[in-house]
Amino acid sequence: MSIVDSIRNDMFKARKEGLKSRSEILGMALASIKNVEIDKGDLTDEQVIEILRKEIKKLEDAYSQYVVAGREDLAAHEKEQLDTLLVYVPALMSEDDVKNVVAKVLANMPNATIRDMGLVMGATMKDLKGKADGSVVNKVVKDLLTK
Repeated sequence: MSIVDSIRNDMFKARKEGLKSRSEILGMALASIKNVEIDKGDLTDEQVIEILRKEIKKLEDAYSQYVVAGREDLAAHEKEQLDTLLVYVPALMSEDDVKNVVAKVLANMPNATIRDMGLVMGATMKDLKGKADGSVVNKVVKDLLTK
C-alpha cells in the first residue's frame, strides 16, 4: 500500500471515529500531494515524503511561534497535527550520522575550504536527500569546513 493510500484510509477512519483534527491534517496533506500530482503527474513514495516533510516543517514553525507567543491552546493543536504527520515519514538522521556522511564527502575533497561550501553541500545533499534536515547538514558542513 502506498503512503497516499495509507493516509487516505487513515483520514476516513479518523472521520468515522470523530477525530476532527486528525482528519483535517490528513485531508490537508492529501490536498498538498494532489496539487503537486496535478503539476508533475504520478508521484513516487519518495516524492510524497518530500511533500509531507514540507508540511511538517510548516507545522513545526507554527508550533514554535505559538509556544513563543504563549498560546498553549494553539500550540497543542499544532503539536497534535505534527504528531499525526510524523507517522508517515521515516525518521531523519542524527547529527552524528550526518557528520559521518559529510566526513566521507570531505575525504574526497581534501582541499575544501569554507569557500567550497556550496560544492560540499551539493555533494552531501545528493547522498542525504530526504534522509536528513538541510539545516542540520548546513551546520555540520560549516562546522567541519571551519576547523
